[in-house]
Amino acid sequence: MSSLLDAVAGLPNASEPVPGWVTGGQPNEQQINAFKAAGGEVVLDNRDPMEPRPFDEPAIVRAAGLEY
Repeated sequence: MSSLLDAVAGLPNASEPVPGWVTGGQPNEQQINAFKAAGGEVVLDNRDPMEPRPFDEPAIVRAAGLEY
């Protein structure tokens, strides 16, 4: 298992289909910060715009120093 995938432990449906690319469900703030610490660079949200979000993910991602 890669360090990126380890960083998001507990993320629903987490997988690494291509080395360096982690996919899965909604990360929480702790997982976002751990992803950055493990070398992650970008968080891509491909959900429908009408889907509810539990927190301001773009702000948390940017505050962690990641590109959203």
